[in-house]
Amino acid sequence: MVVISVMLSIISNPDLRAQGFSSEDSEFANALVRELGYFDTARRWLAEKRQARGVKPEMRAEIDSRLIDILQAEGKNNEALEALAEFKKKWPSHPRASLGSLERIGATFAPILADLEKAKAESDKAKADELRAKALKDFRDKVKKPLDALIVELDEQSKAAKGKERVTKKRLSYQTELARVNILLVFARNLAAGDTRNGYLKRGLDLADFFVNERDEFPIMRYEAQIQKGLYLLEMERFLESAEELELIFDIDAGVLPPYSPQLIKAFHTIRLKAYLFSAKAYNGAKKPKIAVDILKPIMRSTAVPGDPFAPAIGIVESDSDLQQFAVLARLEYGIALADAGDSLNGMAEIHKVISKYDKLFKESKVDKYRAFVIDARKALGRVSSSGSASLSGRDYYQAAIGLKSERDLEGALGAFQTALARLSSPEVQEYAPLCLNEIGELSFILNRFDEAAVAFSELADHHSSSEIFRTKAATSFAASVDKAKRSIGEAGSTHAGYVFLTAKANQFSRGDT
Repeated sequence: MVVISVMLSIISNPDLRAQGFSSEDSEFANALVRELGYFDTARRWLAEKRQARGVKPEMRAEIDSRLIDILQAEGKNNEALEALAEFKKKWPSHPRASLGSLERIGATFAPILADLEKAKAESDKAKADELRAKALKDFRDKVKKPLDALIVELDEQSKAAKGKERVTKKRLSYQTELARVNILLVFARNLAAGDTRNGYLKRGLDLADFFVNERDEFPIMRYEAQIQKGLYLLEMERFLESAEELELIFDIDAGVLPPYSPQLIKAFHTIRLKAYLFSAKAYNGAKKPKIAVDILKPIMRSTAVPGDPFAPAIGIVESDSDLQQFAVLARLEYGIALADAGDSLNGMAEIHKVISKYDKLFKESKVDKYRAFVIDARKALGRVSSSGSASLSGRDYYQAAIGLKSERDLEGALGAFQTALARLSSPEVQEYAPLCLNEIGELSFILNRFDEAAVAFSELADHHSSSEIFRTKAATSFAASVDKAKRSIGEAGSTHAGYVFLTAKANQFSRGDT
């Protein structure tokens, strides 16, 4: 999803987009496709736009480009690539035609990331190593090499072009260079710690630094590269260096006189919001939460900042579909910083605001991004629980454990689920105890601790056998855990009193399959 959003951000960049769509048209199309997933509605609306009287060729090209976006959002990657090939033939002057190869690379990148994700979850070390080796080879052959070649090709095209076309070609070339910086970061983040990961981070940091120092024709892109530079340093845990790089763009403005276009204001809101967010994250990483609080506090407001039209205000940008993600992450980082700085009451309140608001919105709308925001909030609780800066309730520890699990911190998640179980208040037990016991059993199983998994499921059977999680899922897991535990010690497992007891109990719920 990160890669797809990178590609969409490049294609929908107002500097690159062919004229024909108004900013209102663009925002409406984005809402239908990228937020709500109303794909059929989007197709009908685009068809009406195309059939309107006096539609110019550039408008038809933009509509065809949006139809490719719909196919991508639906996950129909092969159909999208076929449509892209036709688009390049039909509209060769549209920016998307030049960047079609970048989209193809993005489509190839997605399954490579999926392999790395599978490797993280694979308990068999040999299989995990095989998946990682395949992903590394595929990345070198199918992403890195063609991406480097594409950048050389676009650079040569820009040098050969004349007049206005040269500016357009150069912009396309730089956008692709910037995409490479981002792709290397996304890939490195998903690698296991070690020399290979460090090598990709070093390479990406060098490319980001080169872009900042040598690519000054398009300021917005240069600021984006500065943010990428800060993110690489953050990933390397060079926290104070990261913060220093990001602070360089805290107060940037357009350098032109008003009135400012909405697009210009939004561009600077985006850059500055990212800079505040990630610098605060860097200071939190450096164990300097009070500085992180000072950075984020001025933008934690619901009204515009007087005298500074380019300063983001969280309460305002949260309603912007493109900026909402960063606004939510900034609120969560602020909550973590407050908790770590000693104000746990207000820090936890900020995190709970996100959980309650977006959990409700997800239940009402089933829009996936709202569920993602809840997961981000759970990750924030996981960070607070790991630091020990706040006293969490049993429910909070459960939410924190879900966040740690989503980060693949299985040991941390297991400990948090166990703590949650011990701290549940009486009103929380019925809802959360079965969930905690099931998670403890599943995580123990994944970590090859089959005895512990079997005991957790046994406790679940003893106290919560009527719960939905046990009836629909855990009963089978109980039988599997006992079976694995017995197999791990050989023949003694069939006569050992503990296993005989667990086998009999598991058979009650698994129809004798144990």
